[in-house]
Amino acid sequence: MFGRVAACLSLAALLITSAASAATVSSQPVQDKICKPYVGKRPDYQHKQVVDRQAFADSTIATYSISEDAYAPVTKDVTADQKSIYIVGRIDTILEDCSNKTLKTYNAKCAKSDIDNAQGIIGYMAHFMLPASQTGTFTMPGGKYGEPFQSYMLDTDSQRDEIVCLLATGTAPAGPVASGDMNATSATGGNAGGPWYSNFRVRGTTDDLYLDRDNLDGTPNKNFNSASQTTLSYASDAVTGKTTGTIQGVVGYAFKFPDRLSALIPYLGINHQTVKVTPTSAAKASATDTYDIGLVGAVYDQGQGEHALITVFNVRPDYLMDRIGKSKLATLSLQIVPIRTGGLNDYNLKLTPFAIKGIVDFRLDSGSYLDRGVPSVAPANKDYLRAGSQVGLAAVTTGTNVPQVSLSSTYTALAAIRGKIKIGYFSNAATYYPNSNKYIGLTLTYTNGRREDTAKREQQVSISLTSKF
Repeated sequence: MFGRVAACLSLAALLITSAASAATVSSQPVQDKICKPYVGKRPDYQHKQVVDRQAFADSTIATYSISEDAYAPVTKDVTADQKSIYIVGRIDTILEDCSNKTLKTYNAKCAKSDIDNAQGIIGYMAHFMLPASQTGTFTMPGGKYGEPFQSYMLDTDSQRDEIVCLLATGTAPAGPVASGDMNATSATGGNAGGPWYSNFRVRGTTDDLYLDRDNLDGTPNKNFNSASQTTLSYASDAVTGKTTGTIQGVVGYAFKFPDRLSALIPYLGINHQTVKVTPTSAAKASATDTYDIGLVGAVYDQGQGEHALITVFNVRPDYLMDRIGKSKLATLSLQIVPIRTGGLNDYNLKLTPFAIKGIVDFRLDSGSYLDRGVPSVAPANKDYLRAGSQVGLAAVTTGTNVPQVSLSSTYTALAAIRGKIKIGYFSNAATYYPNSNKYIGLTLTYTNGRREDTAKREQQVSISLTSKF
């Protein structure tokens, strides 16, 4: 018993520690601030958005600050309004002069932060100049992939090839990418060479393992606000003589394909709850102890056109072990998530003080018992095929001067196509987050109905320490 509890607590510590570690990932300039409609006469650029050199330079310098001591040698003959463009356009020279002591132009006035931020600017620009199939956000037409951004910034030729904003917010013609993009990641994370933990996923259920924390431009993914949360709680009720301990959640790691539209996410899950009672208590002792291992295969269909419906397809094989009932269950599930930017499975940020989104998905679950378990539960453990959906609403406070709170209410209904048990599960949660990253929170939950994963009934109210990542 002690070993099991220790394992649970160790897993909880891992979840929370991993979540807290990610707080250091830096943000990147917001894409909709650096793209503008093309206004020239070239027919191949009509109705497209292109990079605004001045806006890009200003936004980049605002994110990666370079001191005047570091950039002064390359901007001494430049007007004030062009200074940021020349800093970005000659960032290689700035970095070389700051870091190479053997040069006659070595600049001893540079601080370490100047060197770090110069490297950050170079990496940031290189990230955006990758082909779109390799996570790049912008592209240069005419086969100029990989051409340094520096050349573009300092090129005054009016006939130059513009850099097209492939994934720009607003009116980009290449098709929308909602903020729920499962492959969205910052330039410093995920497959772009970020820290080892950047592709970890920590959630309450497997339903939203496909969601990433950041968008492609490095800004926070607004739909991460409603991601399910790992739960760790302990409650003692002296009146009823009952104590309850709970740990529930899944940990996964996303392996993303180069097309950025598909991923494989292996995961481990735990659902452990123990209710103990005193000899004089009228309450009943109970226990739930299941572990599962599985794999989410996610495919992302962006659709066509500015207002196209985006669809995520998740296929999930899973193997679940019940340590109390001694059963073993193999399942295969399909989840289809339609996304319409600014409403359906995507937050509408125009509303205040709460951003709101509707939740809808469609599900098909099949399960076969490899071991039906001990005699007391074996007759009820039948193979099944169920189909249905989950619907609900989620809301999150907007702005930095208000308490960080999220609310969600969902109902999952699955009809029995094969077998007799149907699923009806009502889940509600209100979470307060002490930090804006929303990795750790204090959550009040109310659930009632038959769970989708175990088909067991539950009805409970709890206040728990929760985490997601």
